[in-house]
Amino acid sequence: MSTMIMSQCWPIQGISATQKAVLISLADNANDEGVCWPSIASISERTCLSERAVRSSLRKLEDLGLLVSHQRSGRSTWYTVAPDGFNPGTSCPPASDAPRHHVPPTPAPDAGHPGTTCPQNRKGTVKEPSFSAQPGKTPGSVKLGFGLTDLLADNPHGASEQVLADWLTCRKRMRAAVTSTVWDRVNTELGLCVAAGVSADDALAEAQEAGWRGFKCEWVLNRMERLADSVATASRARASPGRQELDHEDKSWATGDEGV
Repeated sequence: MSTMIMSQCWPIQGISATQKAVLISLADNANDEGVCWPSIASISERTCLSERAVRSSLRKLEDLGLLVSHQRSGRSTWYTVAPDGFNPGTSCPPASDAPRHHVPPTPAPDAGHPGTTCPQNRKGTVKEPSFSAQPGKTPGSVKLGFGLTDLLADNPHGASEQVLADWLTCRKRMRAAVTSTVWDRVNTELGLCVAAGVSADDALAEAQEAGWRGFKCEWVLNRMERLADSVATASRARASPGRQELDHEDKSWATGDEGV
């Protein structure tokens, strides 16, 4: 959840309670770039709305410039919540050249071609989105957010899927978004770790155990060195006990020579 996106969505006025519920649900799932990918069924369950009401609200939020939807190669849809596309406290006034009393007809529930992600909008009421060919990217090929699939696709040091999934979960708990820039820097540091003899899995596991928001090879090596020193110190302490061990085979007490 992005508290920044959420805090920008709560003050918005001029939309229905149903649309507000869908918007807040999306914001609750979004990262700091506003990117999220919940299913229609998931939104419906979270908001207690029918799937038809959710779809209608998503279209309306797009019309108002509060949301941009992106089609992922025909398989699924992901969204960018854009609260800055709408002026909080207004009811989305029409453009200066739009008829003052004209109310556009409500589109049919099945209007539009399946897979359409950029519906036609009234002039002046929405910021027009444009999409790149690759999912997750805006114009200029700037990656908005990385998921597990993206990490596995750019994984030169062979980190396992489970470790990458765990690392993403830790980042999410710390509300630290993973972008292409972040992952590029992590990959650079992982390369240094591998060169120093530490596998990518071990390096990422150390970062998770330490609870680091950032990631540096130097931190990993220093942490592993300290842990090794602690283990060595404990081993030496066990090898040199501080008191004399009892001799359970000693029978001197039976001869009366204990005072000699």
